[in-house]
Amino acid sequence: MSDWQVGDLAVCVEASGPLVLHRGYTVIGFTVAPAQRDGKVLEGLLLSGLRLPRGYVGCDPRRFRKIRPDERD
Repeated sequence: MSDWQVGDLAVCVEASGPLVLHRGYTVIGFTVAPAQRDGKVLEGLLLSGLRLPRGYVGCDPRRFRKIRPDERD
């Protein structure tokens, strides 16, 4: 699992679909999809203010740079 935590600020560094480049989103939860044929489990971020299209289980954490709330200042 990644080291993302609820409350972290996720700044988009690679936009696709409903994501907006350089926009900040607050992490509100996580999803885990079953292992794919290569054996990798897919993790996803659930983000405030972001409505995911049908079929999406969460946003790929690699598309974001993490900023913890205590690092914003």
